[in-house]
Amino acid sequence: MTLAALEQALQAALAPRDLLTHPFYQAWSAGELRTEDLARYAEQYRFQVAALPELLRRALEQTTDEETVDELTANLDDEEGRTGVAHALLWEVFGHAVGAARDPAALPETQSAGAALAGLVSEDEVTALAALWAYEVQTARVADTKEKGLRCYGIDSPAALRFFRLHGELDVHHARGLLEGVARAIARGGSLEAATEAVERSSGAQWRFLDGAERLRQERLPAA
Repeated sequence: MTLAALEQALQAALAPRDLLTHPFYQAWSAGELRTEDLARYAEQYRFQVAALPELLRRALEQTTDEETVDELTANLDDEEGRTGVAHALLWEVFGHAVGAARDPAALPETQSAGAALAGLVSEDEVTALAALWAYEVQTARVADTKEKGLRCYGIDSPAALRFFRLHGELDVHHARGLLEGVARAIARGGSLEAATEAVERSSGAQWRFLDGAERLRQERLPAA
C-alpha cells in the first residue's frame, strides 16, 4: 500500500468526526462564542495539553522502530519545551487572555476522552500511532481556523495566539511522521483495519471532548 493510499484510508475513517464540523467549532468560526465560552474551553483543553506527553511516552513503549522512536521523541521534546517553550505554558498564556480559571474540574466528557486516548496508545504499535495521527492531524487542521476565529473575538496578541500558530506548523510535520510510522508498522505485519479503527476511536474521543464544551455553551445561552 502506498503512503498516499494509506492516508486516504485514514482520512476516510476520520471524516465522520472531522472536528471542524463539530457544533462548537462551527460556532467558534461563525463568531458566535462568548468570552466565557472560550474561557471554559481553555480550562478543559488544558487537560488535553497536559496529557499529551504521557500519550507520547506510552506510544514509545509500543515501538522499536528507530524512525518512529525518533519522531515520537522529537514530538515529546517539542511538547515539554526542550526545543522551545513548553506547550503547556503557551496554553496558560492563552487561557489567561480569555479569563480561564487556573484550577478547574474536568468535565465528564473531558475525562472520558482522556481515558479513551490513553487506552488507545497503550494497545499496540499500529493502534497507538494511528490514534496519535488522528490527534495530530486534527490539531494542525483546526489551529489556523481557531486563530482566525480568535481575532474576531479581539484575541490578537502574538503571545495569546502563539500556541495555535506553533501547532499549525509543527503538527503538520508530526502527523506526517506518524503516518509514515503507521505505514512501516503495517509493512511489518500490522493491520490496516486496526489503524482505521484506531482513527475512528481517536477522532470519536476528540469529538466527545468537544461535546462537553458545547454542552456548557448551550447551558449558558440566554433563554429564547
